Amino acid sequence: MREKILSYRNIHAGEPICIIANGPSVLDMDWHRCPVATMGLNRAWQLKERTSCGDIYMRCDYYVMGDMGQFATFIRERGDLKRLDPLFTLAGGPDHAVRIPELHSKHRRISFDLTVGVYPNNTVTAFGIQLALWMGCNPIYIAGLDCKGAHFWGGSDVPDAAWANQREAMGYIAGFMDGLSEECDCCAAGKYCQNVSRIINLNPDSACTAFEFGELPRDYSSRWESQLHGDIGL
Repeated sequence: MREKILSYRNIHAGEPICIIANGPSVLDMDWHRCPVATMGLNRAWQLKERTSCGDIYMRCDYYVMGDMGQFATFIRERGDLKRLDPLFTLAGGPDHAVRIPELHSKHRRISFDLTVGVYPNNTVTAFGIQLALWMGCNPIYIAGLDCKGAHFWGGSDVPDAAWANQREAMGYIAGFMDGLSEECDCCAAGKYCQNVSRIINLNPDSACTAFEFGELPRDYSSRWESQLHGDIGL
C-alpha cells in the first residue's frame, strides 16, 4: 500500500482542485462544467445534474470516505463500491481503495506524509485537505464547507457541536498554513507560490471563516462533455 500512496505524491503539483464537502451549498453549483479536478467527500457521489440526456450522476476525479458507514449507503443505493475509483479511505476501507493509516493525537494535527498516515481530526474535510496537499494541489477550493444546518442529501440538522469541531479543525489547518506562508519568501513578496497551497472557501455564507473566500476559475469549458453525450455518470 505504501507504493500506491506514493504514486499520488505531487500528481497534481501546482494544479487546482475542488474538494466537494456535503453542505447544502453544493446544490447551487454547476458541477458538470467544473473547470478543475474534483475530490468528492463521503456522499458527494449522490450529486446529480439535470440535462437534456436526463439526470446524470456527477463523476468525481477522486473520492474520499472517512466514515466507514458510507460504504453500506453506497452499496445499497448504487451497488458495487468499485465504481468509486480511485477511492481513498482509512485502514478499514475496501480492497480496491487506497487505504491510508489513521493517526491519532490529543491535539489537532496535519500530516504531510500520507505514507505515515493522516489525521482525520473528526472531519472528512481535514482528510481531503491533507490528501490534496499530498497531491501538490494549489489552490485548493472547498465547496459545501457550510459548517451549519443539514447535509445536502437531507436528514435533520447536524448538532452544532459537530460543526464546532469542524470549524475548529479548519481553523487549525488555516493557522498552520499561514505559519508556512510567513516563512516563505514568495508569499512574503506577494507572489504566486508553488510551495504553500492556498485554501479557498467557495461559500461566502459559510459559518467557517478560517479560509479566504473566492470563486472557481471562470473557464467553463466542459470537462464533462463525454458524460453529456452518452456516458450517464457512475
